Amino acid sequence: MTGSAPGALAVGLRGAVGELRIEAAFEARAGETTAIFGPSGSGKTTVLRAVAGLARLPGRLALGPTTWQDDRRGVFVPAHRRRIGFAFQEPVLFDHLTVEGNLRYAERRAGGPEAGPVTTSAEVAERLGLGPQLGRLPRGLSGGERQRVSLARALLARPAVLLLDEPLASLHRTARAAILPWLRSLGEASGMVILYVSHDLGEVVEVAHRIAPISRGSVTGAAPPAAAIDALPAGDLLSRFEAGSVLTATVRARLPALGLSELDLSGQRLRVPGAERLAGTEARLRVRARDVALATEAPTAISIRNVLRGSITKVRGLPETPFAEVAVAIADQRLVARITRDAAAELGLEPGREVFALLKTVSFDDP
Repeated sequence: MTGSAPGALAVGLRGAVGELRIEAAFEARAGETTAIFGPSGSGKTTVLRAVAGLARLPGRLALGPTTWQDDRRGVFVPAHRRRIGFAFQEPVLFDHLTVEGNLRYAERRAGGPEAGPVTTSAEVAERLGLGPQLGRLPRGLSGGERQRVSLARALLARPAVLLLDEPLASLHRTARAAILPWLRSLGEASGMVILYVSHDLGEVVEVAHRIAPISRGSVTGAAPPAAAIDALPAGDLLSRFEAGSVLTATVRARLPALGLSELDLSGQRLRVPGAERLAGTEARLRVRARDVALATEAPTAISIRNVLRGSITKVRGLPETPFAEVAVAIADQRLVARITRDAAAELGLEPGREVFALLKTVSFDDP
């Protein structure tokens, strides 16, 4: 893909939609995927529609030097004049055109290479598994197939800003695992801004360079996945049982006969479900603290396939619970385990002690 980077998208919007008060103040960088993460009803889609120009909230929007909205100056660029592509949770397709016709329409509307990042309908169709559906009409497609066509059409519009609202919600985890890293790399290669909305934390971790949590209409910053998740409060964004961490590894090999991928994490091996990842690419893993066990000696003759050596950096008791959270440094990364305070005391866990973190392979699959 080619095309010049459009610059960062600066969002500064504040207003009310019904009873929901929206405060959106964050930046989405060119060449990155910024995920707006939060529960249903938190205002994710409202913010996305305002960025698209399909809804209006008071404030200011700018893509690099280009102002899309500035209420103080009386500027409001309508949706059709913004360089955006969007795929919402409920796909809207041309029912009288085949899948191929829908894709080619998007290509024609995009104009020449100067319109932005370029990719071909053949490449997108292959990546999204749409080859067998090219000759079919949308009414004959499943919900997941319609979502993939909608995503493909948004990409082929050659946007400067790509807005994605739960675009893979109807797809199985295996299909999503193949598409999400590709989407992330697409943004990197093209320089476009991608805003990705989801309530699925595992999905967000796989696709995002930065996460912007939203709660009760408020989204006021974005941070790298590990830092963003570490700062998430309990409550409507994250239950105390979903606390955890993010590990970044490199795909070492695909093991299709086993349905697994083998990863390298700072010289240590991990095996995770799914053989779709490409060797040499980056993989991000959302690890729930409750799925991590700790041992003070290297375990033997056990079914758990992932054992990581590290050292404890922090032990913190959780008030009004029988649990403690133990932070373990693995090279330059941080893994959090949730165990009982009783176990932490019996094992003598304290900062500086070497431990082995045990992660079940099935813990990386759908819950």
